[in-house]
Amino acid sequence: MTPFMFRIAELFGDPGEVPVLSTRPSRPQPVGEGADRYVAVRSLAEQLVCEANAVLPPDAALTLIDEVADGRLDFTIACGTHRARVSTTFGGGRSFGRLLRHEGAEDSPVELEDADALPDLIVSLIVESGAGRLAERT
Repeated sequence: MTPFMFRIAELFGDPGEVPVLSTRPSRPQPVGEGADRYVAVRSLAEQLVCEANAVLPPDAALTLIDEVADGRLDFTIACGTHRARVSTTFGGGRSFGRLLRHEGAEDSPVELEDADALPDLIVSLIVESGAGRLAERT
């Protein structure tokens, strides 16, 4: 098992607290940097979702869904009704990353600090969904 898988397994029986996410204010950046960042985070997301699902009970499994729209790349990670969308919009020679956690939230736009913040995002989704408590009942 990987260190991340052990971290997920430790949530069973002691769901713990929601980790504090490392985010930064969203800011425009060159298209190449935004695309590179999106690909790195998306690739790691797939790996971590697979690792987590290997130790999560089936009724608490994570999903990873991609969405491609005109000028935008998104992926959404969900656990039950809790979800997070990582979005990168391209236009005017710039890119703009954004992390969306709650529908209709109008806070100042933020994005993950870097790919290293992704494990905490996934753990927060699992904890918020109560997946650790689901595992106690099985």
